Amino acid sequence: MPMYLYWYYNTLHGNGYAMVLNNASSRIAHSTISDNTHGVVINSSFPDFCADGGGGGYNAITCSITPLFRADNSSNVNMGYWSQGGYNSVFGSELPDMEARNSSGIWADRTYWGSDQPAIYADATSWITARFPLASDPNPGSCLGYSAPSSFDINSTANKANESSTQGGNASKYAAAIANGREGYFQKAKETLLTLIDGEYDYKYSPLALLSFYEFTLNEKNTKNQSGLTDSLNAGLNDLLAKVCKRAKGDSLIPYALRFLAREAALAHNARGMISYNTEIITNYPNSSNELSALYDLTTHYAEIEQDFTKADQYYSRMVTAYPKEDLTLFAGINLGSNQASLKQVMLADADHLLTDYDLSNAFPNPFNPITTITYQLPKEGLVTLKIYDILGNEVRTLVNEQKEMGRYTVTFNASSFASGMYVYQLRANDFISTKKMLLLK
Repeated sequence: MPMYLYWYYNTLHGNGYAMVLNNASSRIAHSTISDNTHGVVINSSFPDFCADGGGGGYNAITCSITPLFRADNSSNVNMGYWSQGGYNSVFGSELPDMEARNSSGIWADRTYWGSDQPAIYADATSWITARFPLASDPNPGSCLGYSAPSSFDINSTANKANESSTQGGNASKYAAAIANGREGYFQKAKETLLTLIDGEYDYKYSPLALLSFYEFTLNEKNTKNQSGLTDSLNAGLNDLLAKVCKRAKGDSLIPYALRFLAREAALAHNARGMISYNTEIITNYPNSSNELSALYDLTTHYAEIEQDFTKADQYYSRMVTAYPKEDLTLFAGINLGSNQASLKQVMLADADHLLTDYDLSNAFPNPFNPITTITYQLPKEGLVTLKIYDILGNEVRTLVNEQKEMGRYTVTFNASSFASGMYVYQLRANDFISTKKMLLLK
């Protein structure tokens, strides 16, 4: 059975959300996605915005008030890799044209950005490539409501993060594995990725390595499907995921493996397995992007498959409480057919994506050892300080102390030199102050 759902020669225009992909492996080409209020939201998915055989995508994804692309929660998006794919037009958002969060990546080589500088943002766990930008639009006339250049002024932190995305030991290994995988040398790629998966945990490249190992196994299964050689690939993938799940409790890679096991169970129509894996994530890994995805999958399953709206509403209530500003919470509410009051609450939460409020997110992971990430949001520019204090109130580290523009930022805290215990982190920006706790366990 083909791996991809093909979407060719489509027009999506004037909608609320242009497209939502969840646990999807779609191939999209020769399509116009323009003048929608929100862009393409990609969650735990592996779409290709290019034609079969490495052909150009020739998609025009243009003009919205939120990011045209948001890859989230362990997603890998292929729009163009070196000489493969490309020829997509991406421009005209009032925020970043592309955003990658929570161990996600977007290959966007040979893209037309509408200006000399692509407006892209990747948090500390993710990456976006934007090599070989096109000088002219391969898909002219697609954006009816706005002029081409994005109004988002990309911050220097995001630029530096993307420029250094292939530097360093683990980064170089990851880049080499991706190069081999994109050329079809799947075994060689997966051997390199295994060194990152089995080695010392790297908050960025260990989850990305597991994500790419999973994606390349899917690609390999697809190419060998006609020969009936997929059983060994399935066994090898499941053995690796099971091995990761047997690591010591608290290992940061376990919830990612559980997510992929849940996805495989769902694809095999094993509802009991899917529910079990997602429940384990919710129980053991709260306040994380993995919990958010698990909650969404269970809400959708109980509402649409089992028609058990009592259970669906239980999971949805947790989403509204813990993740009121996330796209998945909005979509879950719509799928569930929330009452008018609940739906209004979620819609108001979604409006916060326009960065109208300050926000300090929960550190992730938490508890952690020794690295965690802290994300904060600024609705306007100002002097920002982000400081760490011990439980006695002594300042032990300053993570940020500088002028920042409007936007969403992610900072890494490495506590390798600190003793185990409770720590407090405090964000100050203009008149806004927020304080939260995190637990270091060594």
